[in-house]
Amino acid sequence: MGWFYCSKDTTVIDKYVTYNYEENVWMIGELSRTCWLDEGIFSNPKATESTNDVGYLYNHETGNDNDETAMTNVFIESSDFDLGEGDDYQFISEIIPDIKFIGDAATGANGQTLDIVLKRRNFPGEELTTAGTTACTSVTTKVNTRVRGRQAVIRLQSNDTNTSNIGMSFRAGATRIDTRPDGKR
Repeated sequence: MGWFYCSKDTTVIDKYVTYNYEENVWMIGELSRTCWLDEGIFSNPKATESTNDVGYLYNHETGNDNDETAMTNVFIESSDFDLGEGDDYQFISEIIPDIKFIGDAATGANGQTLDIVLKRRNFPGEELTTAGTTACTSVTTKVNTRVRGRQAVIRLQSNDTNTSNIGMSFRAGATRIDTRPDGKR
């Protein structure tokens, strides 16, 4: 189930909310579309957008690109998770990614990359700070880090500047994070 809506102070539909009943998960995002035609008559959904008096018709759910350019601002981000019990500081020394590159250009030889971003905070009311960003390829076995905190967030995001990511898609599995207690201060 999902719906689109307008941002504050705008009359153009540009955001969406979806709910996955099976996994009991809410998702939010930005996507400017004004009209939809679901699959049925055509093999894929169609949608329109109007920007500055120019209209666009999109053929959705085909391929892994944005009109033959790499997709931008594509990411999967965890919610906050406590390191240990959350009482003590923890030290994150290593991340073992479980990422499979798939799609039109899924070979490691093409240099496709995905950024692993690790964010952390020390207290629940603090803003998250980015502790490190590391590029990951199909042959990356582990990422060494030096991050200390009580809570963390991990984000897998497309590397928008890498032209080798055209045709790339990825699937995330069970990424492992190596932590150890690092004291109360």
